[in-house]
Amino acid sequence: MILDDSPDVGEIHQFRFPAVPSVSMIENNKWSDGDTIEWNWSDRRFRYTFRIADTFGVKDIIKAVYRFPSLKRWRGMEDAFHYFRLKD
Repeated sequence: MILDDSPDVGEIHQFRFPAVPSVSMIENNKWSDGDTIEWNWSDRRFRYTFRIADTFGVKDIIKAVYRFPSLKRWRGMEDAFHYFRLKD
């Protein structure tokens, strides 16, 4: 499965309303229940609080997550394309 806009903590500031929690956030074990991140986008302040309940147990079925090489030099903007494999 291929996912568009799957930002991690260092990329979330590039989005106004990112689709969170993203697979990158769930899979990498960097986030604990209640962790909060705030960012500015176009002169507005946003906040997201990670909740394990919002992941619906998807971590248990993910085998691996891979990031596609960046297309920034052709698109002119950063991207966060990922693909992942599910467990058998």
